[in-house]
Amino acid sequence: MARSLSRPRFAEEVFGVNERAYCASKARPAEHFAARFAAKEAFLKSLGRGIFSGIALRDIQVVNAPDGRPLMALGPTAAGALADAGLEGADLHVTLSHTASMAAATVVVRTP
Repeated sequence: MARSLSRPRFAEEVFGVNERAYCASKARPAEHFAARFAAKEAFLKSLGRGIFSGIALRDIQVVNAPDGRPLMALGPTAAGALADAGLEGADLHVTLSHTASMAAATVVVRTP
């Protein structure tokens, strides 16, 4: 992730403003960016899609609730894909984990 972040515009194309600000405020930003990237991929996989499936990664964001837990925030294209999958109104639960060399995320889609 550190290598990708060194490319011009990568962060702006993949992460929202709030995601970039949050990650940049951390001592090891690349770890936090990597975990959020993993969450975006996990969301897409939960819909049976991949990274290059027509949904901009920036349309899928991980934000923090006031208590600090991560939440998924979907833009119109990602929300539309959720609806197209018959999951409109579903609750999205996300967990993030990262170390210096690895990041992982799980997204659980709970239907109403």
